[in-house]
Amino acid sequence: MTSGTSGFMQVCDSGAPDGLRAVGILEWGSYSKEVQDAGGSNGLCETEDVSFPRDGSGIRVTVWSCLRNGATGVLQYCDSNFIFM
Repeated sequence: MTSGTSGFMQVCDSGAPDGLRAVGILEWGSYSKEVQDAGGSNGLCETEDVSFPRDGSGIRVTVWSCLRNGATGVLQYCDSNFIFM
């Protein structure tokens, strides 16, 4: 992937400890980036850098937010929206 627009994705699990973790997923073209935070209400978030394939407008990025039971559990309670980069 050629580097272009750069940014970051931050995911925060701010609920009471319940075994679920917050999951954020960005999808564009054939690429995707997933970030998980299982910290509960510890006040910390998980942040990772993201680089998109090229600069300019026209890249449709789907943004997913979900919960997951454990590190590899099934995604649940998902919602999505999209933005153009």
